[in-house]
Amino acid sequence: MQTAAAEKIVLKVGDTAPDFELTDQHRERVRLSDFQGAKNVVLAFFPLAFTSGCRTELQSYQSDISFFNENNTVVLAISVDAQPSQKTFAEELGAQYQFLSDWPDKEVSRRYGILSERGFAERHTFVIDKQGIIQRIDSGRDAIDITGAKSACSVLS
Repeated sequence: MQTAAAEKIVLKVGDTAPDFELTDQHRERVRLSDFQGAKNVVLAFFPLAFTSGCRTELQSYQSDISFFNENNTVVLAISVDAQPSQKTFAEELGAQYQFLSDWPDKEVSRRYGILSERGFAERHTFVIDKQGIIQRIDSGRDAIDITGAKSACSVLS
């Protein structure tokens, strides 16, 4: 029998980003592949809504949303919180980008290899180009600071 650590998926720069379909804060379905060929995508996985690190990170995306729009990039915030929590959190932040719910099965966090043993997504940012290829990955404290994601998006646009 394999351990959970042995089964963990490890994505790296240059890999094709796993496609998914999730519900956003407005109950709209969003597929990663919908952006292929048209937009770069920043997937900002965050542990839990309403926590201080998540608030800091996601407020930064909102503060710089015009930068991402100008660089032909969509920001998608993802956590295992249910859709009603995502909606309330996005409204509190005044977010002009989508918050996606990976609840209840947490399959997207699992497919991206970032589902913690405690059952929430570990903080990771994946910058994905228009062809669906991962161009940058930040994790932990590096993901709270969105400078790396902005830098990658500047190069891609």
